[in-house]
Amino acid sequence: MTFTGRPVEPIAWHLRAAADALVAFRVDPAAGLDSAEAERRLQTDGPNELRTSAPVPRWRKILAQFQDPLIYLLLVAIAISLGAWAVNNAGALERPGHELLSEHTPFEAPLDVHHRSSVPPCVLLRPA
Repeated sequence: MTFTGRPVEPIAWHLRAAADALVAFRVDPAAGLDSAEAERRLQTDGPNELRTSAPVPRWRKILAQFQDPLIYLLLVAIAISLGAWAVNNAGALERPGHELLSEHTPFEAPLDVHHRSSVPPCVLLRPA
């Protein structure tokens, strides 16, 4: 392969045909680069590796999962639900005969604590 020395039009190397890239970088595909030329290119161009950005921390990856309006809506609904549950059960521990979370889920406890005396036992939402 002979090199004419004429400049190749300024096209990014990865958009060129393989033969044009070989001519532009002055490489013989049969022989490759000799050791001296490879060392010179290593000194001028640096190692043949891709540049990487800094790794994203795990906490940012987790926080990125919450970047959705529907998630915000669900978090607000959880806060409202827990707030209402706490208000409904505010005095449950002080009243005799009332357990707050001994055998109920947070959704069953408000029903049972406030309606225990007026609802027959067969209707209460208790686990069997």
